[in-house]
This record gives sequence, C-alpha cells and structure tokens, in this order.
Amino acid sequence: MLAGVLPFPAEVARAVDEYCCSHSTALPPHLAEHKAWTAENYESPDRMSSSLQAQLFIFLASDRRAKRILDIGAFSGYSALAWKEGMKALGGEVWTLENDPVMVDACAKALSKYDAEGKIHLVSGPAIDTLRTFKGVVFDIIYFDAWKGEYIDYLNIVLELGLLSATGIILADDTICRGLVADDSDRNPNAIDSWKRPNLRRAVRAHVHAWNEYIIKDERVDVFLLPAFNGMSMIKLKTAA
Repeated sequence: MLAGVLPFPAEVARAVDEYCCSHSTALPPHLAEHKAWTAENYESPDRMSSSLQAQLFIFLASDRRAKRILDIGAFSGYSALAWKEGMKALGGEVWTLENDPVMVDACAKALSKYDAEGKIHLVSGPAIDTLRTFKGVVFDIIYFDAWKGEYIDYLNIVLELGLLSATGIILADDTICRGLVADDSDRNPNAIDSWKRPNLRRAVRAHVHAWNEYIIKDERVDVFLLPAFNGMSMIKLKTAA
C-alpha cells in the first residue's frame, strides 16, 4: 500500500507541480501577470501562493459557492485575486489583511489595476487587532497565511466571535514547514540547506508544531492536515453528534 506522502526527488516534484497545473483549470491571464510583476519588484516572492494553490482557491471558492472570504496575509494580493475569481459568478467579496506597509502598498496597486469592481477590501494593520473588528460578520472561507506564531490566536478569535459560517472552512497554510515538524534531523535536506537564517527556521518550526498540537486537541473543530504544498490544515466546525 502506498504511503500518504509519495517521495519525489526535487526534479520530479517540480515536474509533477507543472503537470498538475497544466491539467487543472487554467488561471486567468491577469493572475500570471500579477505574479510575474510581484517577482520582479519585491523581495521573497516565494511568500506568494503558488500557481497550483491559486487554482485550488478558485476551485474551492466556486465549488463552495462562497460569498465572503477572509484572507489573512495579503502579501501582494495574489491570493485575494484568486479568491475573488472563484466567487465571480456570485459577486462575492474578499477581505484581505496585511501588516507590512511595503506589501500594503503593493496590494493596493494590484487592486487598483485588477479590482475595478471593488470586491476586494484591503485592511492594513496587525491581523489580531483587525480580526476583532469583524464581530457580527460571517465568512465562508478563512485563509491563514501570515505569521505562524499567531495562528492559534487567529483560530481562537475566529471561533470566539463566530466568524466562520456553520458550513465554512478554515485553511491554514505552511503547516508541515518543509517537513521539519515531522523530521528536523539531517535526513531532511531542508534542515540544513534551505534557510539562510537557522534561528528563524527553528522559531517557525516551533510555532507550526505548536499550532498542529493545539488544533488536533481542540474539541470545537475537526481538522485534516493535507501534505500538499508546504502543508495545509483544513478545519471545520465539529459536527454535533
């Protein structure tokens, strides 16, 4: 029986990613244009969602017939644009949160170019503070892709304020942390080669592991940790017995 995670060498993994992208519904041209613009003009473009993730976001937003999506961690606005695309038929709206002033400006430029309808609402400032202002608003999809040390706080605020709809879903990104949460020994090349700042690597790994340990014990929700991308936790409210 095959394991849940197949061991692809790096070259094969890149080929599989490209194959999956080319055999999933294509992204609209403006998303590829925006991704290229971000890579040319800003540092750490790998902080953006991948093209395959954007295809997933569009699919999920459309399939779940979402009308309101909360996007925590805008970066340059790529994920928000993908969420909006998936809700195009229903005219849904996205609230996207960003604390870095440089990226707030980048996202604002993107929205001025690609969101003439005003369906994406950019909110600047610390996410924890902003989340508390949404009391009384309910979202169909909530996406965490910001500082991992705050994921537990995001979850608790979302659940305490009732921000997730009864049939909604939370997606928490980067929750296997390059495999380091499962194996941070020298057997994992990411433990040695991938990060220039080892102290940051250790901190992020610790935050992600703490999140995974917390969410699996939280009796308010059900969770599935998907070993795709850099790990994605899928969370829903626990179904009453």
